Amino acid sequence: MAVGERSMLSVFQEVAKAIKELPVGRLASFDQLYDGIRDVIRADKQQTMVTAQNQVGELELRILKALFLLKWVPQFKSTARNIAILLIQEPNFDIRAHEQAVKDALINLESQSYLQRSGEIYEFLTDKEKDVEQEIKRVEVPDSVVVKTLHGVVFDDVLRSNKIRFEDIGNDYPFAQKIDDGLIKGRDTDVMVNLVTPEHPNYGSEGILHSRNMGGTELMAILPAKDRLLDQIRSYLKTDLYIRQNSGGEDEALNAILAVRSRQNSARRQEITQIADDLLRTAVLVVNGQTLSVGEGDPKNRFSKAYQELIRSAFPKLKMIRGSFSEATVAQVVKEQDDLLEGSAIQLSEAEQEVLVDVERLQKLGERLSAEDLVRKFEARPYGWSNWATLTFIARLYRLGKLELREKELLSSVEVIEALTNIRRLGGVSVRKQEQFDTSTVNALKRFHQELFNVQSLGTDARSTCEAFRMAMAEEAQDLREIAAQAASYPFLAAVKPWAEQAEAMAKKDDGYLLNQLDTFKDSWLDAEEDLLTPLKQFLNGNQKSVYDQVKAFEARYGDELADLPADLVAPMRTLLASDRPYAGGLIPQATNAHGGTAEAAGAEAAAGPGQGPARDQRTGGKAQG
Repeated sequence: MAVGERSMLSVFQEVAKAIKELPVGRLASFDQLYDGIRDVIRADKQQTMVTAQNQVGELELRILKALFLLKWVPQFKSTARNIAILLIQEPNFDIRAHEQAVKDALINLESQSYLQRSGEIYEFLTDKEKDVEQEIKRVEVPDSVVVKTLHGVVFDDVLRSNKIRFEDIGNDYPFAQKIDDGLIKGRDTDVMVNLVTPEHPNYGSEGILHSRNMGGTELMAILPAKDRLLDQIRSYLKTDLYIRQNSGGEDEALNAILAVRSRQNSARRQEITQIADDLLRTAVLVVNGQTLSVGEGDPKNRFSKAYQELIRSAFPKLKMIRGSFSEATVAQVVKEQDDLLEGSAIQLSEAEQEVLVDVERLQKLGERLSAEDLVRKFEARPYGWSNWATLTFIARLYRLGKLELREKELLSSVEVIEALTNIRRLGGVSVRKQEQFDTSTVNALKRFHQELFNVQSLGTDARSTCEAFRMAMAEEAQDLREIAAQAASYPFLAAVKPWAEQAEAMAKKDDGYLLNQLDTFKDSWLDAEEDLLTPLKQFLNGNQKSVYDQVKAFEARYGDELADLPADLVAPMRTLLASDRPYAGGLIPQATNAHGGTAEAAGAEAAAGPGQGPARDQRTGGKAQG
């Protein structure tokens, strides 16, 4: 920078001459050393100082002189406080006022591009650097980009959460994120966090801000008006954009400046996060128009405490539920055996009663209601229940016989668990209030159950009695289908198929049909069981089937020869094989006797061979006599 060497002694001498007339006790401030070397600095490097003499005040000019001398001394940290110390001219004065004056002067110099601030460090700008800095300041950055960057700093870098954990029940709530009332992220959520900056139109008007916050769905965080956070973000964005647009050219001096600016900008980004962290430590937090007492400290802890108040305010009916809920609690309440089912009425919880009332209300309006509808209803304000909480209440009401659930058909207990724990199926699970039945109706179905299946029903109330009956009918349908499947070998078993279909249909009937329409199907089923189904089962599982198979096999082997035997000898077997009720009317014993005699006759005839008429007559006569 200099045109030649300069003795430091002469520099100090020039300063001494400058202050010789001052009173004893005055100090030689560091900026005065600039005047001692000014004559040997190249003219082109002094242009900034020459310009500043006509544009800035005395204190600002002194700051520029000090920072010019420190431009190439990286060991010295040019903070506002350190610069203020260098400019002290007397030992007894108001140091705080002096430091504040220096800070104000630094802000003014930075705005005019005489200086650049990187974090807390201020740096004198050469002519080339000043040109670059002025060009950076002329870069246009949309406010939307500034706000988006602030959003990332606050919510992603500092708070690091997109959900609110309500500690009382361990439930998470998504929240919309706003800055100065403008929605930045999230939609259709019941709770919001609104960051209010000094650029908000009502900033400083506490009454207006608090009144706009009434309603209990928004946590308002009012940032302190210090540290120029938004200005720092704008400088960062402008510098970043300018560097990306101008790097890589042939101007080596410019490239060197941009490389330094890039490193400084990275440090500035870290500083922005730290500034945001510091501001959020003391930001005023407001819910429902009331300032919260959450103390100062770590932003995440402060906001976590504020979130609890926000959730309580936004969801006043959340207090209806206690504890945590999960997929396991849904299965548990369906499977539980409650002794109260045997006796007195069960007291519903406040939350269960709320669900039941809502189902009744919508059912009266004729609206179709699904499990998914109920989940969405109670997730929203004023409830805020988790989906597992609502599904657990639905399952509990089902278990108590208050609700019925169906997809295409009525769901059994096992199917209820499967349906309610599969989120994709909830929209197809219809929910209705269970019709109530008197004890006599329930007992009538129990008696029919025992008469039909010869086992006692395990039901204890209308719901469990009907479900036990449906399960028994499902098993009956399976058995009858297996029997009907044998119709190719035993044609008379085709009579079972209609009853298999009826049993399958009965296994899908709802409680109301089974209990209220019992008289319409009871007698026909009992008659069928007595006259057809039970005899057939006994036929297939006993000795009758063996006899039938023997007769059938015999007829298949000797059918042609049986035509030559007396009709009364063969008739019992053919009557058996042609009958649609071979198990009834004594056909089996008759066929057994006929089979034995016919087998003997047919065997003898086969032994005689063709053309042995007398022998055949003798055998026939002998058998007839026998």
